[in-house]
Amino acid sequence: MRVAQALEVIRENYREPLTISDLATSCGLGRRRFAAAFRQVLGVTPYQYILNLRLRAAADRLRSDSGTVLQIGLDIGFGDLSEFTRRFHAAFGVPPGRFRQRTGDRSDDRGRYFQRGPEERPVGESALRMADAPALRPVQPLRTPRRRG
Repeated sequence: MRVAQALEVIRENYREPLTISDLATSCGLGRRRFAAAFRQVLGVTPYQYILNLRLRAAADRLRSDSGTVLQIGLDIGFGDLSEFTRRFHAAFGVPPGRFRQRTGDRSDDRGRYFQRGPEERPVGESALRMADAPALRPVQPLRTPRRRG
């Protein structure tokens, strides 16, 4: 039940910066206990869930909105264009601009987008529902190479 409270907070505020501490506090749990409970219930970490939610919202906006890629990325909650492009490309296999070209120009693709997986396949509107997030392949955080000094 407490994870459901966190999901509601995430749905309402996913465009804003969210921390594990804030989500845990909203549920009355400690950070570690909250993260463990969230992962046990949904199968992904809170960070992965929020990232997937933002990426799906960005894909939907890219299909239907004429705003710039930068503006859409910032509106959805990414800090800058570079981060948005890296995350989007890692999740969908194409950068946001190319995604828009492939999905926004064809009338038969309206209402669909492609999810990267063993084979790219169209995913219907039901994938945009919040409750379906665990069914999507979780986006893994990008690793930053260590600097040798």
